[in-house]
Amino acid sequence: MSSCSNQLGTHVIDGVPFFCAGDQVIWPSGVENQPNVELVPMPFKLAIDSNMTEREAVVGMFELMSLSPDALRVVLAHSLLYIMRSAYEAVWKAPRCIVFLYGTTGAKKTTISAFLTQIYNRDTGIANLQRLNASIAAAEELLYEKRDCLVVLDDLFPTKLKKNKDKQEETLLEITRIVADGISRGRKGSPISGKPPMCGVMFTGEYIVGTGSDAARLLPVELLPITDEKKLKSFQDQPLHVSTFYYFFIKWFITNYFEIQKLLKQWLDAYQGVCLTEHRRLQETHFYLNTAYVLFIQYCSEKQLISEQEAQALYSSFVRLLTALVQEQQIRVWNTNQSTKNNESCKSNQFNYLWEICKLNKSGAFCLANNQNEFNDALHDGLIHDDCLCLRGEKLESKIRDLGVRTSLNNILDELEAQDALKRGTEKRSVQISGTGGKRFYAIKLGKLR
Repeated sequence: MSSCSNQLGTHVIDGVPFFCAGDQVIWPSGVENQPNVELVPMPFKLAIDSNMTEREAVVGMFELMSLSPDALRVVLAHSLLYIMRSAYEAVWKAPRCIVFLYGTTGAKKTTISAFLTQIYNRDTGIANLQRLNASIAAAEELLYEKRDCLVVLDDLFPTKLKKNKDKQEETLLEITRIVADGISRGRKGSPISGKPPMCGVMFTGEYIVGTGSDAARLLPVELLPITDEKKLKSFQDQPLHVSTFYYFFIKWFITNYFEIQKLLKQWLDAYQGVCLTEHRRLQETHFYLNTAYVLFIQYCSEKQLISEQEAQALYSSFVRLLTALVQEQQIRVWNTNQSTKNNESCKSNQFNYLWEICKLNKSGAFCLANNQNEFNDALHDGLIHDDCLCLRGEKLESKIRDLGVRTSLNNILDELEAQDALKRGTEKRSVQISGTGGKRFYAIKLGKLR
């Protein structure tokens, strides 16, 4: 039986996954009975350098990322995430995270974002990016031309004309909502009206926008100016280097398609038990980008392109970077135009301190002494004593602030008391535990943490 494919990206027929790359089908390795798939002509071609080895392609990608390591690792993770979109959708739901690459004029945001993310038609050059001064309708139509890849909308820049500035920001925020919410705002009767985009979006610009829920839909990452222009030029002279890397990665992905789904399910189960940020959208962004980069590392490891020690170092470095970026954006989510006092009150109402302390405790985030005689203030956050989680005040406040919450210890204690979760001393909120050198702790009832 013959099937037609007129869409880019991953498809499954008769239990066999394959990736439509425009002019060709990428099949899993070792599949003997391939379904008969007829490609409908599309204006996309995955052009590669047939003389380049897989090792050369991967080594080159690491060298390319070294031009601006923090930003370009995130961009690569974002690009690979949307290549693997269907695997995530099969396990949970399609990714809805958006990266915003920002930097100063001359940082080469447009150049590097276009060069790193374009998968198709690289043999005819790197295409010009759609600019944010286009209409929302034009930008939205672009999203529905692509599938299982990344679209870049370029250049949010300062302008003296308020009308132009407002128009750019309106387009950025509206496209952000369309992608993050997974539904088109297309005109009634339009063929895309009500349909979810099947690709990802990255923005570039010179300044960050968005507060509240709009900020939670975006993850800004700064591109520091690229100073090694000689290295960048060497890559620009070999445009098929990047597409060749993508070809090899897609081949690995489609070969391991169902195994990757199993891994994602395991990681999702673990992820949902840990709180990384208060806002759900940012927590999901962390999950998506983190796991996409882990799969990139696993690909490199399975192909014996990096050692086990290198893989662990790459993962540890990336998760630290990603966590810091998410926490920075969490603060922007809460940074409204209200006064500091009102903002503190608003955040107290939004953030359930007891629930977050419960999750921190279950995940082993607190370093606890075995008993009061072993407690060391320099090493431990607290201990379990008298059916309570007893924490030093500065340690408790620090852990909550690490979640991106700008608050005070009194705000935390007020909520714990309101929920009858705090065991008071005779005259104070804290309790003194003998054997600790007279130190005082805030005792949170274990019965409230279950």
